[in-house]
Amino acid sequence: MGKVDGVLQSVRHFSKFGRSFRIQKQHPHLQPSESVKPQSPALEIASRNLSSFQTQLLIFRQLFDHISSTYTYLLACPRTKECVLVDPVLAQAKRDFQITQDLGLSIKYSVNTHMHADHITGTGYLRVLSGCKTVISKASGADADIHVQEDDEIAFGTQKLKVLSTPGHTNGCVTYYSPEQVTFHRNCAKILKYAYFLI
Repeated sequence: MGKVDGVLQSVRHFSKFGRSFRIQKQHPHLQPSESVKPQSPALEIASRNLSSFQTQLLIFRQLFDHISSTYTYLLACPRTKECVLVDPVLAQAKRDFQITQDLGLSIKYSVNTHMHADHITGTGYLRVLSGCKTVISKASGADADIHVQEDDEIAFGTQKLKVLSTPGHTNGCVTYYSPEQVTFHRNCAKILKYAYFLI
């Protein structure tokens, strides 16, 4: 059985719109956030706007903007409390900033997977709110504090995201890959060994 097959078997139910999903308890290293209450035989994350989990290596939040139907991802190092926001939406920048504050996190980078106005304007506003650095691919042609390309790395705490060039949706699209088996590309996140999300 391949990795993806194993991951798919570990997911009992996934709501099409991200409203809830259940994860079997077969992964003892998967720890829910404090807002998630365990239910037998699975953990249920019931928020429409926020799906979350925490491992010993990574804090993860999936944030949703209903108007643009766009997802933003928050990743943080539990040890250092440094975090990265991937594809932030302007209309939700204050909410996202407040979530980082509530979790005691410091935003190190606001990162874009591609150049579209809904994400880029969110990135700039988060820089104003938090003082974080903005990141986008060099091929996108957009302004940012840091321009990345294939094989570059973005480090936050003990974590890092590696850049893969994946043009298609836009010419400057990139995918961010974590050696801890997390991939972010536009509106999808795939977390091997822990859970599986298609958004």
